Amino acid sequence: MGGRQPKSVFTDQDQAMANAIKVVFSKSRHRLCTWHISKNAQQNLPRLYGNPDFHQRFNKCLNGCLTEMEFESAWNGMIEKHNLKDHAWLKRLYQIQEKWCPAFNVDFFFAKVKSTQRSESTNSVFHQIMKTSMTLIQVVEFYEEKVVEMCQNEINEDFCCKNGVPSKVMRYGGILSHAIKVYTITLFKMFEEVFNSGGGLSCVETNHHENNFTYSLHNEMSSRVYIVHFNRSELTICYDCKLFEILGLLCCHALRVFLVNNVNKIPNTYISSRWTKDAKKRLCCYDDFCQPKEKSSRTLRVSMLTHLGYNMLDKASLSDSGTKFMMDNLRELSHEFEKYMMATNGVGDVGKECPQDLAHDEVQPNLDGEKPILDPPHVRKKGKTNARIKCQLEKKKRKKGERCINFTSSTIYFYASRNSSEKDEKKHKRCN
Repeated sequence: MGGRQPKSVFTDQDQAMANAIKVVFSKSRHRLCTWHISKNAQQNLPRLYGNPDFHQRFNKCLNGCLTEMEFESAWNGMIEKHNLKDHAWLKRLYQIQEKWCPAFNVDFFFAKVKSTQRSESTNSVFHQIMKTSMTLIQVVEFYEEKVVEMCQNEINEDFCCKNGVPSKVMRYGGILSHAIKVYTITLFKMFEEVFNSGGGLSCVETNHHENNFTYSLHNEMSSRVYIVHFNRSELTICYDCKLFEILGLLCCHALRVFLVNNVNKIPNTYISSRWTKDAKKRLCCYDDFCQPKEKSSRTLRVSMLTHLGYNMLDKASLSDSGTKFMMDNLRELSHEFEKYMMATNGVGDVGKECPQDLAHDEVQPNLDGEKPILDPPHVRKKGKTNARIKCQLEKKKRKKGERCINFTSSTIYFYASRNSSEKDEKKHKRCN
């Protein structure tokens, strides 16, 4: 990430993780997984969680509040309705409300992620191709194969983004045609969906002062009213839902106001570089990323040079003149680099790494005559598997009619002795 801290970090309600994030990612916003909160609510409130009224109120506090005042009103109404003022778990949950309620995180980017599902899905991908009986070498081989497959899928997506432009969008023109040129295909579909959802909004101008306009938007199916402030000269807009701050895309209310004011292009201020087709090319623009460190491995140096060179070569290949210009300059640069290596006595180091580089590389190539890398000695596995730990409610849920009977050797001997003694008594009675 170029030495930068992530915008948001999602975990479950683990106190050790919370303490570590405060130290390591001090500038990041720590968020809690809503899926884990729902599971914990099901465990701590087993009777009330099945109540439709409580379930609806709790979900509104969890996902449906846009402002802090709306959250406070919904939370107090839930507590009073079901008499939960003294509930210990709800008190602890209320104290960390800024970590899970979206109303307290409208100014922070989290791409509308609300759970750790992305991490769990990645783990599931590797669990499908790996088994507990695999050796360590096989695990690395399967991992590398999956990484190559993911990289190939990403290359295919990049090719589709550069060449797959819907003709009907380009024919219609307007802000959609500009969006398909800027965003990737996946993000454009999201943008198009948001844009179409704003077509049914009623937009009414409520205030006007020079170039500053205020609009009131609402939908007939909902009683909520959204206020949008728009500056026509600077093309700046301010709205309530804060979707751009959260996701990096303009909301349907802002797009509706742009449509009313005949704005046919998305302002550069509201284009997030992470969602554009040139997102990879922008990696070489970060000065901190391109400056080699004092002690860096060869792999990192190759990566930095590759990112820097790919952007130039990609632009040069668009025309014959650009290709010829780049070839001539690369030949000249190659001669200059050979002179530099001769001047610094670095000819003998071409193709090799200094001991300092080898110490920092993660993998060192095997030289001829050395023993190959083998698996560690096999030992008996201890503990449980790496499967997700089930909660108490999941353990209690069993299929109807399913029973588990465990027989020990002493139990079998007891029943066998009892049956034999009963047979002897019946035989003795018949003889008498």
